[in-house]
Amino acid sequence: MAENEKWGTRIGFVLAAIGSAIGLGNIWRFPYQVYNSGGGAFLIPYFAALIIAGIPVLILELGLGGETGKTTPLAIREKLRESEFIGWWAVLNGWLVNMYYAVIVGWSVVFVGFSLTLAWQGTELSNFFMNNFLNSWLPVVGVILVWILQYFIMKAGIKEGLEKANKIFVPAIWVIVILLVLRGITLDGAIQGLNYYLTPDFGALTNAEIWINAFGQIYFTLSVALGIMITYASYLPEKSDITNNAFIIALANCGFAFLVGFAIFPIMVAGGIEPTSGIGLAFMALPKAFEFLPFSNVFASLFFVLLTMAGLSSSISLAEAQIGPIREKLTLKRSKTVSYVIAISLIGSLIIALEGPLGLFGDNPLSLLTILDTSSATYTLPIIAFGEALIFGWVYGIDKIRTYVNSVSDYTMGTWFNYFLKIVVPIALGYSILSKTVTRPGLLPPFLIMIGAALASIVKEQK
Repeated sequence: MAENEKWGTRIGFVLAAIGSAIGLGNIWRFPYQVYNSGGGAFLIPYFAALIIAGIPVLILELGLGGETGKTTPLAIREKLRESEFIGWWAVLNGWLVNMYYAVIVGWSVVFVGFSLTLAWQGTELSNFFMNNFLNSWLPVVGVILVWILQYFIMKAGIKEGLEKANKIFVPAIWVIVILLVLRGITLDGAIQGLNYYLTPDFGALTNAEIWINAFGQIYFTLSVALGIMITYASYLPEKSDITNNAFIIALANCGFAFLVGFAIFPIMVAGGIEPTSGIGLAFMALPKAFEFLPFSNVFASLFFVLLTMAGLSSSISLAEAQIGPIREKLTLKRSKTVSYVIAISLIGSLIIALEGPLGLFGDNPLSLLTILDTSSATYTLPIIAFGEALIFGWVYGIDKIRTYVNSVSDYTMGTWFNYFLKIVVPIALGYSILSKTVTRPGLLPPFLIMIGAALASIVKEQK
């Protein structure tokens, strides 16, 4: 086996894991979820999902990587040989996510330049973004720059590449968000914006969709079930504290998302812009809102620098989730593995970025990206998380994981951890997945595969 590198310091690992979790979803997805899901009332299921589902799965993944010292597929293989496929499924899914994710980071790089002169002024912003920008070659330039930067970071290794990069990215991300918050809460109309954000509609809590959205947001933002956290934990020194690290990562991530809302909502209200979801918020709504701020180009540029850094910190973690397992499985040198992974990823990203200027998949320049986002991040990710909870909760035995984690952690977990992993997480994820099969019947086969794999493993264990 190829020998894994190790993190140089505990803070290096924690910052890298936080950098992975703090991504684009926290900046544009979380505020919209709050706005569209009962305002401040959404925070109740969101933090409930964090405690009862997000943190237990995060502890599970960190425990697997920490105990085995192996990357995702091989860590799962060591515990349950026949379940290795779940790890490779996570690796492949994360690879697809990163191909389109890097495209969005590339857009952010270009928009940093646009922001210096507010290049979109005087035009309809949706038209500027969808037609002028996406149908140009600028997204291709952005994508190439992003993958070149990732290549040098990943080739430098764990300590000299990932760790050093995140020691720059993560503190800078927090500083920029705090500056945007200070600007936002001092604007005229800031109170109205904060009311949008924080005023709860408790009646919304009776809507099951709100709870499903909260669980989905937690899994999306914590970077679980993507092969990242198990691989990152495999680079930890032996007997590293798992529980404290998990709580620090999870709370820092969700605290960041909560803080972002104090910038987004006042700025949106000051600009007279209604919150929209996803890409629309970052590239078709907020830039227009920045026009109404004093020093608009400065704060617009800061916002897109924030998107770029947050996106890069997540993208390099997704890349490592492929580089680590492939290098370990095939016993390749790191430099060669990095070259292969980055080259294939760049080709995939270029196909997505070229959709606009070449019209590869029709008139909509976002059609391929939207398909990948929906299939990989929205639907496949919870199925993989469901499989992990089922396999390790019911087949391998969650008590074994808990015993190891408690043996290396200052804070020990009680039997509540078992119940959450064995019952709460599978029920919550299973219900979420099944509720989506009404409109997406294609989700049913992989969901049943996971259940079938778990049942087959149980039968084999009993024999």
